[in-house]
Amino acid sequence: MSFLSGRTSLTTVNTSDISDDAITLAKMAAGTANYNILYDGSGNPTEAVASSGGGTVLISSISASNAASVDFDSALSSTYTGYLLVGVGITPATTDTQLYLRVSSDGGSNWDDGSSDYSWVADGTEPGGGSAVARYDFADTHFALSGAPGSATGMWNDAVSNTSFTCIISHPSDTTLYTSFNATCAVYGAANENGSKTVSGSRLAAGAMNSVQVLAESGNITGRFNLYGLANS
Repeated sequence: MSFLSGRTSLTTVNTSDISDDAITLAKMAAGTANYNILYDGSGNPTEAVASSGGGTVLISSISASNAASVDFDSALSSTYTGYLLVGVGITPATTDTQLYLRVSSDGGSNWDDGSSDYSWVADGTEPGGGSAVARYDFADTHFALSGAPGSATGMWNDAVSNTSFTCIISHPSDTTLYTSFNATCAVYGAANENGSKTVSGSRLAAGAMNSVQVLAESGNITGRFNLYGLANS
């Protein structure tokens, strides 16, 4: 029995007799539900503590390279009442373009893009002048992730510019509530200036949405996109 370092007598087993990493999960003693084991800086277990609950669960990660859109097909379900969508290092193929979000109820076969499918409001500062602005559209084809239609206010295509955002998607599977969005977006754009927006809005129809899409107003996009479920416990 190699895990006992050559010892054959089982009358007494000392800790030093057991090889490192020899004990599998199946052989460990049962623990207490919703407790976590803490480890010190050397990787040694120190104590078991009650879990604080909540947190995020990674559902899908997409690395887009010059893509027409980033589609999380059939990724939303009733498992979570809320989701966190994160985009980092986003660069557009077309200069001065905005970032859009759309949802689908049929696994991404058809994306909701009717002329009055979404409502959104945005405030913050714009690149290309740093002006404080408030913008809105109560009947749009998309949710405006970057929240800033207008000249020299969008994502820039150059060697250093990039965009990032976080967006909470609430109750996408609820058939009685509108799917709602709450996003923050940081754009490094025109005139080497930063812009930052807070955007909130809704899909203007109650119904179960199971897919989410990110795309540019014009042209393709590159970047990393992660979708997380927001755990209740």
